[in-house]
Amino acid sequence: MGAEFFLHLMMAFGAAAGVYAAIKADLTRAIVIAEQASKSAECAHTRLSEHVDHHHTLKGNL
Repeated sequence: MGAEFFLHLMMAFGAAAGVYAAIKADLTRAIVIAEQASKSAECAHTRLSEHVDHHHTLKGNL
């Protein structure tokens, strides 16, 4: 096992670390986007419920 093998091994580990870091960053970004979408959906659900309660039920007409 010479220096050339060691160099190839280090390049392979470096490439693997780069791929791992890229995947971790993508997953983190996807989680943030999903959390924002969940908050937005909850807000929309609340607005729709308030609209229905106010305009389409007897509660809003009393």
